[in-house]
Amino acid sequence: MDQSAISSHMIPAIARCAAIAMSVAQVGLAGAPTTESAHQVPAKRVAITFDDLPVVSRAFTTIADHERITTRLLSAITRHHVPAIGFVNEQKLYRDGALDDRAVGLLRQWTHAGLELGNHTYSHLDLHTVPLHTYLDDITRGDSVTSRVLSEVGRRPRYFRHPFLHTGRTLAARASVDSVLTSRGYRVAPVTIDNSDYVFAAAYDAALGRRDSVDARRIAAEYVAYMERVFAFYEAQSTTLEGRAIPQVLLVHASVLNADYFDALARMIERRGYAFVTLDDALADSVYRSADTYVGPAGITWLHRWALTRGLHGSVFAGEPEVPADIATAATRGLTSALGAEPSARESRAHFDNDRLQLRVPVIVQVDLRGSVTSERAGRMAGNMLGSVFSGALGTQDESVPTEQAVSAEQKAALAALVRDHVPDLPFSYGPEPNAGGSATSLCSRAPDCSR
Repeated sequence: MDQSAISSHMIPAIARCAAIAMSVAQVGLAGAPTTESAHQVPAKRVAITFDDLPVVSRAFTTIADHERITTRLLSAITRHHVPAIGFVNEQKLYRDGALDDRAVGLLRQWTHAGLELGNHTYSHLDLHTVPLHTYLDDITRGDSVTSRVLSEVGRRPRYFRHPFLHTGRTLAARASVDSVLTSRGYRVAPVTIDNSDYVFAAAYDAALGRRDSVDARRIAAEYVAYMERVFAFYEAQSTTLEGRAIPQVLLVHASVLNADYFDALARMIERRGYAFVTLDDALADSVYRSADTYVGPAGITWLHRWALTRGLHGSVFAGEPEVPADIATAATRGLTSALGAEPSARESRAHFDNDRLQLRVPVIVQVDLRGSVTSERAGRMAGNMLGSVFSGALGTQDESVPTEQAVSAEQKAALAALVRDHVPDLPFSYGPEPNAGGSATSLCSRAPDCSR
């Protein structure tokens, strides 16, 4: 029998053997999962990170308040088995210049719950508005107490989170920060799901301060619904920009709102099919090794930084959910009350205009300020959040912006305190040079095109 005849006779037999082998393999897989299938990685994973520990709240500022808030928040976190990490501003551990043992005890509540702590700088400085050496000093000052608390449970701080997600306006500045972080054993904690939970938190604080429980519940319900829209947006962005579902990293704040409603938030996240994982687990994914050369003004997500580094721009980033107007207004009223003036019903933004740039700082603090600025000054302001913008507008910097409205020293102090302690990430929008038609293009603070 020649070779071709042998082959023609054997093909059916080989096929039958292959079919039998496949059937045996399928039976084996169904009856006894392999090691790989038994340890299958969940399709949707998220690491939960909390900023501004121990607590951020405008209305509830006593240590007793903070103990109750921390206890409620940690109860919800542990009930859902969330291996969260909290990023600490150690300045908040001091009262009247002395370390407050009860405030340190708030951090111990986190470690005793088996949770991790990270460095968020000592005083929540903005890398884009202070001298580099000042910012680096704030990093090194930011972990002395945290290190001691973690050492009590055999751990050390390993992650750093940039305030405002501002990572530097030049590659040289970024490299300087990264060098200090590396020397101290830190890895940057990125964010892929950013949001405006702090605006809802300010509105919620204001409602509780008025003892308006009905409005507080309404704000909380809108918050959870808004956060579900945020998750949907960043899930779609992940698919669009990376071609798959990536392990996400969520940023929220240690607020009264999250203490009271993280349980509802966690249920929403679980309903969307997520498993809660550690930051270590999330960052083990290869996507977190993507190139990132972003040096723009905005505090944007790492999803968008990677995309910009690859040269993507435009409408691909569009559609981020907005805070409902009623929530923004409620947050504004709560914060402006400390300035001794209600916001105008007509005017909800401070405008700094010139021929080339229009900068609009929306909601939260509505002080009716107007003035002209140079392009250079405006360009720098476009990279800053509320604190630096209004410090310039209030005349607290050398390059002050002239205003039509006098602002008292007391108001300046009140505003500075609000910005420092209670408004972690105020968004802004700005338009670049007018196009050929003479109109300015409006861009969102966290939208990647703000880098242009």
